[in-house]
Amino acid sequence: MNKSRRNMLLIVIIIVCGIFFYSARGYTFFNTDVQESLLIFTQINLKNDFTDAAKVGMGSSTVQNEWKDNYQNLNRQYFKNEFRGRLSDEKIDQLIEAELVMNKKRKIQISDIKIDGDKASATVSISKVNYSDLIDAAVKSVKAEELSAGKLSPEEFSAALADELVERFNAAQPTDEMTDFSVDLKKELINNNDNADERSNWLAVHIIPQISGHCWYPEDMDEFFGRLSRTIEN
Repeated sequence: MNKSRRNMLLIVIIIVCGIFFYSARGYTFFNTDVQESLLIFTQINLKNDFTDAAKVGMGSSTVQNEWKDNYQNLNRQYFKNEFRGRLSDEKIDQLIEAELVMNKKRKIQISDIKIDGDKASATVSISKVNYSDLIDAAVKSVKAEELSAGKLSPEEFSAALADELVERFNAAQPTDEMTDFSVDLKKELINNNDNADERSNWLAVHIIPQISGHCWYPEDMDEFFGRLSRTIEN
């Protein structure tokens, strides 16, 4: 093998090793556009679906476990409040799982995308579920049972209502109607690294942003969560 071929082979080996090293540190060369970024964030929060989370810098198992724990804790607290602390943890977990089954059936669409440099805006549309109708029907069913079987204690009524809701959530089907909300977004570096210190070193600050892939984050994450929650319940 002559010298030029050896040099070319060496360059290829260095490039390949560099790509593996770069990827192993949690970065990527590929961009995730506005539509896909926002779709992934919505799937994570609506459906607890982390399939493509690495495309928006959430590929770390540590980060995903934290989000999943927060999802469980927020929903557990929500149902505890709604049922005034009268449900067992087992019943609450059944409600959370059934509601997730229902939400996984809902369609998500991203539209009206506008990009201005490192800022963007878009509209998220989610197919509706007749949430209030499901709850009204469940309450009426338990009240009818109470009339025929006798007065239920608050704890018994709550448990019976939870069972009705679990059944109705599991069977629920989204309608063709959509409800939507707008989102402002910002361009961010895709970093799936577990180590937060990586973000503060010289390489991460000055070099990686110039060559790494980027995605789009909701500019105000709390506002995004709030609007998504209201849309889900609507």
